[in-house]
Amino acid sequence: MLKRLILACLPLIAAPVMAVTSSYDASGNTLPGSNFTRFDASNLISTFPSVPGFTNPYFGTGFTPNPDQSVTGGVYDSGLTNSSKYTFWYDTAQTLDENQTIKIDARLKVISSTTAANRAGVALALTSNQNNYTELYFTPLEIFLNGAGRVTTGSFAIDTTAAFHDYELQIQGTSVSVLVDGVPEITGTSFNASTVSAPTLANWAVFGDITSDAAGEYRIQSFSESVVPEPAMIGTIFGIGILIRRW
Repeated sequence: MLKRLILACLPLIAAPVMAVTSSYDASGNTLPGSNFTRFDASNLISTFPSVPGFTNPYFGTGFTPNPDQSVTGGVYDSGLTNSSKYTFWYDTAQTLDENQTIKIDARLKVISSTTAANRAGVALALTSNQNNYTELYFTPLEIFLNGAGRVTTGSFAIDTTAAFHDYELQIQGTSVSVLVDGVPEITGTSFNASTVSAPTLANWAVFGDITSDAAGEYRIQSFSESVVPEPAMIGTIFGIGILIRRW
């Protein structure tokens, strides 16, 4: 009876081993869907004006490129953004628990990206459920990670325009690692989102033009977010599996 109970519960215990909560694959030649929302000129946050008692700092800051986004041949093209406005995709549906290991993966290629004030026109960013913020920027010749005060704390030289590369942000607590094509290249720390002026919400991940200081265009083949359980949890699951096999 006990063995049957453990066997019945095992799928529930094992499920969190790799929980991809949101993902996008351009191979279907469709725009991002499911949990993803685009911030552009028509987004509610950009079109809703300030009213007495409420100030919307992002009213009128969304931008819709012309020519606009498109997907062909399994590749999403964002269109060229505006240097004084925002155009990005965001997801607020997942729980980015930094007590676990958060992984944000993107396979992308930069077409163009201007820079200004420790910002660039193409970026990946996330805010954990503890409201800690991480941002990784892409220029044609390097990627760089910002730390407290949105000041660059680490960079890696790479031609981001020549080919698609796999970029990954790994966050454990406030420790941040950046991998390029599976190789660790930058380390740093996240910082509390309340200390920066950025369009962030707890538990959200974004990709695109997240700054009003620069512009860019990128192509993306895939984007995903996952939360990996702690080794102790995995060890427990593994141990239960051995116990059942020996029973």
